[in-house]
Amino acid sequence: MLEFSAEDLIAKGNLYTSSRQNAASKLLGKVFRVQLGRGFYGDCLGVRADENSDLSDEIGKLLCEKSAAAGLR
Repeated sequence: MLEFSAEDLIAKGNLYTSSRQNAASKLLGKVFRVQLGRGFYGDCLGVRADENSDLSDEIGKLLCEKSAAAGLR
């Protein structure tokens, strides 16, 4: 553990986070509108991410921001 430098670990972490954000952003080109409770509770945006379920946190955050910007839930 003493051979690792803090700068290298931080750089690797930033690269990892950035690559996950980029992969999630690519999926947002395929968003669609979803009615909640047959529209009774409003609408939100959704995306099919069957192959990228490991990115659910990043996808959820980006969808939330995009839905809010569009005035949706």
